[in-house]
Amino acid sequence: SPIAAEDELVRQIGGDRARASYALLGETDLGDEEAAKAKVRAAGIDYAVVLRPVSSREEVTWVPGRVSTYPVSYRSFWGYYGWGWHTFEEPGYARSDTIVEVEALLFSIADDKVVWAARAETTNPSDVEKVVREIAAAAVKDLEKRGLLTRR
Repeated sequence: SPIAAEDELVRQIGGDRARASYALLGETDLGDEEAAKAKVRAAGIDYAVVLRPVSSREEVTWVPGRVSTYPVSYRSFWGYYGWGWHTFEEPGYARSDTIVEVEALLFSIADDKVVWAARAETTNPSDVEKVVREIAAAAVKDLEKRGLLTRR
């Protein structure tokens, strides 16, 4: 959920340096850009981080089968001769993967410009909270690396 994503970003950046938008902006501000701008400026917000799912696609991969042999009996030559090697066949199959791509943007409030952008992909996400944690951690690490977020 968007709230979980915001909470995770605040947790990773630090509550003393970040605020979730839902804690600053009310329901009525969502449709009133000027009111939202006034609240953001009054709160002294320097940057806004935006996470947005960009795409979700299915990829089907064919996994080829294989044929292998294995020994059966070594008790006698004639027992071995006819039955010495058996064939084991494993059929191929199609595997379907879900690829989800998420965009992360950092906007400068003062300049009203994008100052950082990144995209992340994840395969077969089964735990949305885990994906959000991983994306938030990667974003924070890259922002620190580029000097856009100082380490605590």
